[in-house]
Amino acid sequence: MMEAVRGHRWDDLRRFQNWQATSADADVYLFKCTDGRYNLAVIYCPYELEGVYRIVHQEQIAPEDAPISGEPWKNV
Repeated sequence: MMEAVRGHRWDDLRRFQNWQATSADADVYLFKCTDGRYNLAVIYCPYELEGVYRIVHQEQIAPEDAPISGEPWKNV
């Protein structure tokens, strides 16, 4: 998954949308800034209740490198 994130391979990244309640998880967020740039963040979400959520990857992405789609993957 991280290779797809770092390589901006958005179609490959879509394959990682299944969640299993018995294992750790990673959430990928892409925020569009008001100036047109994008900020990408990958958050590690541990399985254990006392585990610590942490940012494992963060970068700014130029508009030409962002995924282009007619509809968003998920509205927040």
